[in-house]
Amino acid sequence: EDDVFLQVTIGTARYLLDNRDALRVPSLMQFLSMSLLTLLREDGRLDPDVVRKMNDTEFHLLMDAVSVLAMQRDMQTHLREVDMWRHLRALAEAEFAEDVKGGAEDEAIRASIMRVVTCMALHPCHQDSIGTFTYPPREALVTYLQKQMADTNDMIVKSLASLTLTAIDTEKLKGPVTELQPMIMTLLEWWFTNTTSLFDLYKRAEELGKEIPENFLASKEQALEERVGEKAEDARAKAEMLRLAKFELVDDPRETPLSVIQSLPYCAPFENVVILSMMARLALEPKFKAVLMDRSAFVPALLNAICNGVWPEAREAAGVIANLCWGVDHVVCWLKFDSATSVAVDSANVLHPRRTFQPPRPVELGRGLYGSVWGQEFVQESCILLHPDGFSTEKVPSTLAFASPSDTFHTTSVPYQGLDSEVTHFMAGESGREVKRAALSIVCWFHWPLCDDNAPNHDHVLLQALAQEDNSKRTQIRVSKDERWVICDDRGTKWRIRTPRILPGWHMMTLVSEADGTRFHIDDEWSHTIKNAWILNSFFVLGNEASPQNDPGKKPFGLIADFRIYARCLSPQEIAWFAGVTGEMIEKGDRRFPDWPARELCHPAVIDALVRGLNVPDSCVSSLRALGSLATFLPMRSYIYGVCGNMVMGLLDSPLPMVQRLACRAMANMR
Repeated sequence: EDDVFLQVTIGTARYLLDNRDALRVPSLMQFLSMSLLTLLREDGRLDPDVVRKMNDTEFHLLMDAVSVLAMQRDMQTHLREVDMWRHLRALAEAEFAEDVKGGAEDEAIRASIMRVVTCMALHPCHQDSIGTFTYPPREALVTYLQKQMADTNDMIVKSLASLTLTAIDTEKLKGPVTELQPMIMTLLEWWFTNTTSLFDLYKRAEELGKEIPENFLASKEQALEERVGEKAEDARAKAEMLRLAKFELVDDPRETPLSVIQSLPYCAPFENVVILSMMARLALEPKFKAVLMDRSAFVPALLNAICNGVWPEAREAAGVIANLCWGVDHVVCWLKFDSATSVAVDSANVLHPRRTFQPPRPVELGRGLYGSVWGQEFVQESCILLHPDGFSTEKVPSTLAFASPSDTFHTTSVPYQGLDSEVTHFMAGESGREVKRAALSIVCWFHWPLCDDNAPNHDHVLLQALAQEDNSKRTQIRVSKDERWVICDDRGTKWRIRTPRILPGWHMMTLVSEADGTRFHIDDEWSHTIKNAWILNSFFVLGNEASPQNDPGKKPFGLIADFRIYARCLSPQEIAWFAGVTGEMIEKGDRRFPDWPARELCHPAVIDALVRGLNVPDSCVSSLRALGSLATFLPMRSYIYGVCGNMVMGLLDSPLPMVQRLACRAMANMR
């Protein structure tokens, strides 16, 4: 009843929702969200009489607070649970808005509602190709956005509606990269100009009566490229010099965190979040990674957003970096074994592979793959559990593709649906009809002869599958006592393959499931195709067999390294290149090696920025995803641990499930 008291109360709530220290208290955020929504609803629905009782200041404060609230990932889920879209549709109607406030207030109401609707639509779980929900309902949402673009002259409403329509149109993203690249560059140019990390620059320019060029960051980028081009001797040297020099565009961190409301007069925080959310979606797809990484100013602008931008923009920027390292070249599982203790799980993996009982033995000095220390030897009672329910290339859970602080495995176990189904699947003839099958390739380096320590005259099991229909375990790939490779297909048929004599040393085994059947390679010199037979796409245990009770078996494979599973078919030319890879080639950063984004992001400026993102739960999850992925690159592990090891260890006790999960992953990859 007291107008002043209500204004102060709502204003305080808005301040807390936009305060980084308060954001660290999930229970406070939940309380504030329920309290604010109560002011808009009566008996579970939006009540016009409640809104009519508010004056203009109170109503605008309330809608500003709700729009800031809607930028939090967990709150977006909460707004879906209370069906906020249904409540807002009444306010979205022009007649209702005019009836409640009328006149000049109509556009302000439209803008506030548009911000809330946009934030709800951008949650990854509410996207068509990622989550289980499409919220708000897509047909109604598209109609609403198109109507708002036609009915208003307000540029804020028009730009948000247009950007949101672009962001939710996943069908458009399935087109060729060459057709989409102009649109991507246009969006990046707009973001470079309006990012909240430039807030201080714009504010200072206004105080001095000066204007900042619209292409401010792009002009700095061009000057940098010209300076590097003058010094570089060739294209490779220029690329390496530019990779390091572009971090000169990273600004010093801001001392006082910037709030969303504070940035609104000078920047476009909501529009920036939409654009970066779209870039994060593109970064998940292998075909777009090089497009984004080749833009010199892109990574520095992301780091500036994390250090100096508002917290929602920092979250999305950290998410883009994390997604750039995810699923490179359709790799869905990668166990590097690149040191004595680290499995070094790539960010594309689903769960942490779990060592059972006896850990694999570190490679002996001088025997490592790539002239390094890559390799671990499976001995008696040692194996690695890839996934307790069997890991499938066409059912990769979205756990590491996106995450919100309160998400559990129930939320993120939804299979991630990529945009390249023509690459990840093929049609194969079976029983007189065409059947859609998942394309896959398995690559593994092994050291010959295989180890027989404490277990003479036994088979050597490399990979074991889990049949979903009866939960039975099947040995997929093994080497028999007479040194024949045995491949078991999805019907249970065992194919025995005699290879040419394998010389002592490291060799690469590749198995490709394609339309004609299963293609089997040893190095790039010999191959054999099993016609019309395909292996079971449900991988369970690596390096040994597991008994029906999941006890470690007595058939260890031996010394292996660089185990990869691709969700596509590798060509003979690609296999030949991988078979000839040396440590020197990897160090030069060839983009055909799947960890090239992590190598190109290997810079202290990247780590330092991501560590700053650990301070807010929303950006903390994305920063942990990125740090865990970058820690798979051996040269950066010690630096990452030195900068944030203690902080990440403290997050293991976080009350938020996904923060715990990703902190555990980051610590494991730092080993």
